Formats: sequence, C-alpha cells, structure tokens
Amino acid sequence: MAENTSHQAAEFAQLVCGHPRFDGKVETISVSAWKAVLNSAFKNIGVADVVRKATLAESLLEHHVLQSWQTYCQTNDIADNATFDQLLRFLTVTYDTISGPY
Repeated sequence: MAENTSHQAAEFAQLVCGHPRFDGKVETISVSAWKAVLNSAFKNIGVADVVRKATLAESLLEHHVLQSWQTYCQTNDIADNATFDQLLRFLTVTYDTISGPY
C-alpha cells in the first residue's frame, strides 16, 4: 500500500510540475489558479477522496517549503550552520506568505 501511495504522490507531483498553468513558483500563481492546477492533477490520476487530496497537496507544499529553505540556506551561506531560530523565522514568514491569500 505504501508503495502505491508513494507512486501516486510522485505521479501527482509530476502532473503539477508539468501543468501549463504552473511555472514552478508557487509565489507567482494565484490561489484560484493553484487550486485549478491541483484539481486538474487530481482528476488525471483519479483521486476523488478529500483526505487523499489533502495528503497529496500537503506533501507537495512540504516539498516546496523544503526546497525554499535549502535555497535560503545556500543564498545566505548558512547551509552548514543554520540555527533553529533561523529555521523558525523562515517557516513563520513562509507560512504567513502561503496562508495570506486564504
């Protein structure tokens, strides 16, 4: 079951990343367009269960935040010595940015 879930998550991520309305940067897409991209990907892989939709969307968002954190660390040359306070500040700003449109 876990292997199928992992495969479905990977397929979902590929569909989202390859969607013509998504340029790879969550910050540059409107909330309504982002929802349309996600719903299109859900439809393409046959996911109708709301819990499964939420799980896939959350994993995609976690992946995006992790990539942003890694970029932030590299940009600020703190990859080897980032502090927990820096991570908390980054997550707070990221959360505020992501949740603001809602």
